[in-house]
Amino acid sequence: MKKVLPVGVILVAIIAIVLFSPLFKIREIVVSAENGCNVDKNDKNLSQFIGKNIFYINRPNIQNDLKKTFPCIENVSLEKKIPNKLLLKITSKKAVVNIDGTSFQATADGLVIEAKNSDKRPQLFLPQNTPVVLGQKLQDPTTLSSLAISARLVKTDFVPTNIRIVDNTDIAVYSSTEAVVLFSSLGDPNVQVDSLQALLAGAKIDPSKIAKIDLRFEKPVVTYKQ
Repeated sequence: MKKVLPVGVILVAIIAIVLFSPLFKIREIVVSAENGCNVDKNDKNLSQFIGKNIFYINRPNIQNDLKKTFPCIENVSLEKKIPNKLLLKITSKKAVVNIDGTSFQATADGLVIEAKNSDKRPQLFLPQNTPVVLGQKLQDPTTLSSLAISARLVKTDFVPTNIRIVDNTDIAVYSSTEAVVLFSSLGDPNVQVDSLQALLAGAKIDPSKIAKIDLRFEKPVVTYKQ
């Protein structure tokens, strides 16, 4: 009569095979990137995993390390292809404005990137002497508020063409109909843009007749063209 191994012994043997077999050591890392954020599969954040067991790979660690190394990354999707391949799909941050006087654009969090498909984005006029360096982030709080506003306006009926920082806290956004909306960097960009959209959606007049909407106060102030 054949001797049957205990279930526990069989499980331990299976686990040992999975954890220590060279079959499950990572041999290849495939990286696909969208929108031009170039991440080399030979980057040290990735190459360090070659030869390691695929079941030991921690997704959040890889994602966080890559985002720290490559500020242009918006999201990292990682798939373990058993037995020994990692597939990474990287989505880049998208520009929300063109930076006037330069060949650069800026993302919603202030990262300066090379200009691509610039026609559909508003022109941002920065305060004088603002340093604009490719690959670095804009730091001025009011500038960052203007970028957050621009990103939010994409989902509204207001089409911005130019954005100007009027003073330390005021932001003027001009539309294709020559209307101007005044925002404050002291307020929540989401709240102010939502207020603008609610006003436009509820307006009973032609939006092209609006000259100015001031959102710096508790209640929006609307001025019409003469």
